[in-house]
Amino acid sequence: MLDKLAEEISQRTKIICDPRSILRVLDAARKSDNIWMIATLAHEPLVLVAEIIRVLADRGILSISKDAISLNSQAIRILEDYGYVEGDHRCECCGGRGVVIDRLPIDVINGYMKAVLRRPKPVQEYDQGFVTYDSALARVAIMDQYGDIRGRRILLIGDDDLLSIAIGLLGRARKITVIEIDRRLTDYISKLSNEYGLEIEVLTRDISEPLPDNMLNEYDTFHTDPPEPLEAIRLFVGRGIAALTKSRGAGYVSLSLIDSSLYKWRDIQSILVSEFKVVITDVIRDFNVYQNWGYLEKMKIWRLLPVKQKTPEGWYRTSLIRIETLRESRGFNEAVREDIYTDTENISR
Repeated sequence: MLDKLAEEISQRTKIICDPRSILRVLDAARKSDNIWMIATLAHEPLVLVAEIIRVLADRGILSISKDAISLNSQAIRILEDYGYVEGDHRCECCGGRGVVIDRLPIDVINGYMKAVLRRPKPVQEYDQGFVTYDSALARVAIMDQYGDIRGRRILLIGDDDLLSIAIGLLGRARKITVIEIDRRLTDYISKLSNEYGLEIEVLTRDISEPLPDNMLNEYDTFHTDPPEPLEAIRLFVGRGIAALTKSRGAGYVSLSLIDSSLYKWRDIQSILVSEFKVVITDVIRDFNVYQNWGYLEKMKIWRLLPVKQKTPEGWYRTSLIRIETLRESRGFNEAVREDIYTDTENISR
């Protein structure tokens, strides 16, 4: 039965649906009655999750009301037959991140939390969405843990999370550079840098334009939280790799399973390993938790949902991926003119 359902859903969405995709959605719906959180817990693209729920409701396997999505006895029996049991074994102290932010200096935590209070609001034009303060500080903690901050030259490609400020407050980086297209943010980061005496280099530029020669192979660490169509990944991550030193530089990339399927992840991994010839050293699931943003009802996904429920806090999450460059690694520094924000799985456009 699941094979036929999966084939039907694949045809409807133009996204590959496997029987395991359906099982993950059923398992997630046993843990939450909210479609946004179901997508988060299922770790399947939200566009696909929406159609799975619609088809399962048509078959009477689950029910949809204005306020809740609920399973029936047939759905529970399917989960039991396939060995899915309830439970969450993630660490309660770190939430599975592997670091705790309380070990950062208190002035870093307080200074960062003060900085984000006055930050410009996210806009859909640039696919912006802010992580929670603890997610941003956890990024600093793990980068510091892996030796990628102290004495390092750090490049941030896009910085609506103000990670540059948190790293600057730590006071150990050799150099911090921000490339950001949104002038509201670059003006704000420059202002904070001056107030805090951080000496952050802030560049207002479109990353689709090639990096200048003086930025190539000049950094030890980069961080980016890119849009997730493949060309956007190639652009943002490729620019970061092009900027890194050939002597074992490190990059941090955030990637979801809400805007991307595992099939896209495989393509991304192929780009990283085969095209850019870097090594993936770490993948930490659900490391980044995002605040709700204000333009949700203008997004593509809103039209596709079988039920219009309120978004719970923390429903959108991404994994943190760490890579390292080797001697043969190479980035991507060609100009890009096509749309990088749109594909079948992306929920924004």
